[in-house]
Amino acid sequence: ASKISIGVDVCMTYERHFYFNLPEVQDALHANRTKLPYTWSMCSG
Repeated sequence: ASKISIGVDVCMTYERHFYFNLPEVQDALHANRTKLPYTWSMCSG
């Protein structure tokens, strides 16, 4: 048997931007711990 993952398709630009800016997602990934005043984007560097 195999598992099927149902969740966010990170290949979709808007959804990816929305998903990675959710506070609970950032907490889970230990991201934005310095509380930057702007949202994450592919170009945040």
